[in-house]
Amino acid sequence: MRQVLTQKEQMVLLDNGILSCSVVEDAYLEVEDGREILEGVKSIYNGKKFLVLVDIRKIKGASSDCRRLFQGKEIAKYQTACALLVGSPIANLLGNFFLGLNKTKFPIRLFTNEAKAVSWLESYQ
Repeated sequence: MRQVLTQKEQMVLLDNGILSCSVVEDAYLEVEDGREILEGVKSIYNGKKFLVLVDIRKIKGASSDCRRLFQGKEIAKYQTACALLVGSPIANLLGNFFLGLNKTKFPIRLFTNEAKAVSWLESYQ
């Protein structure tokens, strides 16, 4: 298991190959934070793309530049699929609307249930 801690996110590579990421409470991610997180991902990268589980239930928000960074070609080099944990069905609905407008280079889906998120990710192994 490998772990990286940035100012606004903790990343842990689990034994099952999933990169589990948790955004710290009330964090607002700017593009600089996104770049720091990307550097953390690169430091864990072992030549094989990750399945990524990101817990954003406590996030305050993210700038549009940061969101673009997380949807772009650079991050796609390191992840096969991404599951986002959100805090409520309403957040899930709004998030899915946002994802419909902003296409990613990899499969991405929102979940309110962690077990379902992990199961979906494992379908990409």
